Amino acid sequence: MARLKKKITIVFLAILLCSLLSLTSCKDAEKEKAVAEAATAKTELTKVKADLAGTTSERDNLKSELAAVTEARDKLQVTAGQADSVKGQIAELIKERDTAVAKVADSESIVGKLKSQLQEQAQKVAGLEGQNKKLQGMIDELKKKLSDEVKVPSTPTP
Repeated sequence: MARLKKKITIVFLAILLCSLLSLTSCKDAEKEKAVAEAATAKTELTKVKADLAGTTSERDNLKSELAAVTEARDKLQVTAGQADSVKGQIAELIKERDTAVAKVADSESIVGKLKSQLQEQAQKVAGLEGQNKKLQGMIDELKKKLSDEVKVPSTPTP
């Protein structure tokens, strides 16, 4: 920006200098023409300075807007990074959940098998208890029959 101001000033001074030099060596009509040109150049210089001030102001506004947009972008990038991290954690939790569901299904299958084995064993135990009662009854009958039929001699005492 400073360079542009310097260039504009140099151009203006060159035009003004040329105008002044031409005034000294020219007739009155030419002097008036040079003065008019100098006035026009001065007016143009004023316009250029006003445009430069507006452009500088607009540039400063754009710089501040760019800073705000850059800050918002940085915040969004941080948020996006956090979202990616959460997404990874969710994927991991879903995988763990699926594994747990599979283990529960396997456990339910094993529990079902163990229940059926327990029922079978309970039925076998009930059957064996029934057979044991029958055998006990038969043993008791045999003992009665044997005790009635066989008289054990008593052993003599000396």
